[in-house]
Amino acid sequence: MGDINVDLSAKNNSNTKKYLSVLKSLGLTQLVNDFTSVTNTSATIIDHILTNREELYHEGFTLDLGISDHSLICTHRKKQKLPRDWSYINCRSYRKFNDTDFQSDIDAVNWQPIFNCMNVNEAANLFQTMLMNIVDKHAPVIRLKLRHHAPGWFNHDFLSHVDERKF
Repeated sequence: MGDINVDLSAKNNSNTKKYLSVLKSLGLTQLVNDFTSVTNTSATIIDHILTNREELYHEGFTLDLGISDHSLICTHRKKQKLPRDWSYINCRSYRKFNDTDFQSDIDAVNWQPIFNCMNVNEAANLFQTMLMNIVDKHAPVIRLKLRHHAPGWFNHDFLSHVDERKF
């Protein structure tokens, strides 16, 4: 970005053609198409904003501030939704868990059917079902969305420097 002094409005100029050829070979695109320097005798596009990712930016534009023959050149990034790299886990929520209520529900269960089972596997399954009904009531299974870890450079030290820059 800057005052390149190659007038892109002069399409037939040999320097402009060479410059555009170099930009093309480097995969660069000029975003500003409005005149950037206007005087009583000329209007030129000599201030450029170059990018190799044109899809990330809106078209460049100029603002005449009246303090120079050059206009301020501007662009802004398009709002880009970054792909989320989420993973999910199932876990129990103990947020509303109450020891006393849990113990009361355990004490209130009639465990006798387990003792009446003739098959040990059947008794184990019945015990698990009865117990898990109580556990599910007091500590339900929830699904949590987890973000993957931030890059190594994005740490507390980096964030403290960012905070220092805020006014």
